Formats: sequence, structure tokens, C-alpha cells
Amino acid sequence: MVGKVLFRQGDFTLHSGARGNYFIDCDALTDEDWETLAKVTAERFTFGKVVGIPKGGLKLADALEKYKTEGTGVTLIVDDVLTTGKSMEEEKAKHSELVSGIVVFARGYCPYWIVPLFQMPIEKDEPEPDESNVLITKGNEHTMEHREAIIQMETEWQSKIGKIIDVGNEILELAWHGDYSNGNEAFGVDEGRVRAKELLDVLELEWRELKKL
Repeated sequence: MVGKVLFRQGDFTLHSGARGNYFIDCDALTDEDWETLAKVTAERFTFGKVVGIPKGGLKLADALEKYKTEGTGVTLIVDDVLTTGKSMEEEKAKHSELVSGIVVFARGYCPYWIVPLFQMPIEKDEPEPDESNVLITKGNEHTMEHREAIIQMETEWQSKIGKIIDVGNEILELAWHGDYSNGNEAFGVDEGRVRAKELLDVLELEWRELKKL
């Protein structure tokens, strides 16, 4: 009996419905292959939860389970082969937390939040990507360093925006009541005005820092 092979030539209808002249069959990968891919991924990414796209991403997700780090707030979505990215985007839409994506092979352009371990040559007739949603160079390289930079930027944005919201809520409280309480003792209107000025200064500083990101 002939075993499965990873790459096959021919005329294929892909999972996305598109036609392709080669097929990537990740069922040909061994358990040791999946363990190696998981280790490579875990060396570059920190995540608290992993979700595999059925059924291609399930083996990688299983292999990644032991590398989870609690408290990171990051969910890693994984799949074996990306063509259009539709399945990954649909899964991402189910999550409100910070999300990263990994695919073993990418046949097409990857959205900015997905990193391919292996980028296949992109077909000449492949539509150009939306530059706001893709990080890719003329050499069709989409590196993990790019993705890590995006993760860091998103985390900083969330932190800054969270602080701005907290300050804004306190200013609204002052505007509504006029007086001010720091949780231990209450102050009058004059002290409240001083605190409001301090908060506005903080708000302006945080906004300036946010615009630098």
C-alpha cells in the first residue's frame, strides 16, 4: 500500500472551492512532524488558549496544548493550509480577546494577524491584497517578527485605550456630581475642579502617546 504524500500535482478543487494545480495533504505528516511544528511555533509565540480549525488544524492544536501559558489573554488559531483565509477569519470573528493565527502552509496572501510557517509561491493571477489587512513584502515574505511587532502594538493600544477610558469615566463622574471622592474621603467642588484638570492633563498625555504607536 502506497502511503500518503504531502504534495501532489494535478487538477484539484481546494477546500475554498478554488482550483489548484497542486494539493497539500497534511494528513501525510507524522505525529513527530506535528510535534516539531508545535515546538517551532511555541518558541516564537506565547498564548493562553489554542483553537484548531476543523479538521486540518486539530492535530497542530493538540500538539500545542502543552505549550499554553495561562494569563496571556492571547488565543492562537491554527490551521494546516490557508488559501483564502476565510475559515480563519470566521473563527477570529468569534473571539473578542487578542487573537493570533498560525498556518503551516499558505498558498495565498495572509491577513496581517496570521503567520505561515511556510509560504508557498503566490500565483500570478492572485488578486492583490488589501494592504490594510496584509503584511507582505515583494519577496512574498511574511515573517514571525512582523507578527510579533503587531501583537506588541495591539497590546500597547489596548493598555493605552483602557487608561483613557478610565480617566474619561472619572471626568464624567466629576462633571455629573461636581464633588470628588478618592475612595477614602470626599472633597468639595474646588478640589473636584483641581482633580478634573489633573485628569485632563493625563488624558492629553495618554492620547499623545497613543498617536505615537
